[in-house]
Amino acid sequence: MIIDSHTHIGSISQFHLPEQMLLDSMEKYSIDLAIVSNLEGNEFDSERKLIDPQISQFNVNEKVVRLRNRSIDRIKGLYWIKPHTEDFDSSVEEYLIKNKDTFCGFKIHPFHSHCSPLDDRLFPWYILAEKLNFPIVVHSSDDEYSHPELLFRTAQKYTNLTFVMVHLGLGTDNMDAIEYVKIQDNLIGETTWVNADNAFKAVKVCGSRKIMFGTDAPIAGPDTYAEYFELMRRFKLCLTTEEFDNVFYRNALRVFSL
Repeated sequence: MIIDSHTHIGSISQFHLPEQMLLDSMEKYSIDLAIVSNLEGNEFDSERKLIDPQISQFNVNEKVVRLRNRSIDRIKGLYWIKPHTEDFDSSVEEYLIKNKDTFCGFKIHPFHSHCSPLDDRLFPWYILAEKLNFPIVVHSSDDEYSHPELLFRTAQKYTNLTFVMVHLGLGTDNMDAIEYVKIQDNLIGETTWVNADNAFKAVKVCGSRKIMFGTDAPIAGPDTYAEYFELMRRFKLCLTTEEFDNVFYRNALRVFSL
């Protein structure tokens, strides 16, 4: 079994990720289940300009519900939070309970929301995450909003929550991020855009229960998964069966309560 813990749909800025492209890619490369979020939840573009017009948080996440309804056995969703342009709304809890078969966590993109995971605007979301037993999946990179240290400090502050550090610090050598994941019990690492050597090192340093397989598919087109063949090959050769299974599906089952 293979679970991809980090996939997307949506069209925004330079990205165009049709739902069918993701489903076809999963079929072609034998991905059993994908955790999906809609990147139309981005509030700022890659040039740090506020996107106009904004797509409402409700409409962003409703597209994930519709995709799940199209492919019930293959898709689970992350609810994308828009902390810069929308305030927390208590009706979200009712919506998530109604759609409990779709959503299994929250997604935060600090860079595209200009909002550090330590920002007070996220506090009510963290309270709700604890109530719903939702992990918080967070983009990490080398910028002032997304630096791995900020997520590490957030995980230290909110020890009753589980945080997933996507990318292990995109644009860095990943070493600081790996160390943070190693020492913080409620912090999980993830392999998207992490080279095979560093991903392997992360598993060996942090333990196979602390690293999950993720890809950003289909961010690089319908054959995004082809770029991860080397990672899979290396892991198959160098890890035990238990370690391989932890990284490629068991951790996702546990973290997302699937």
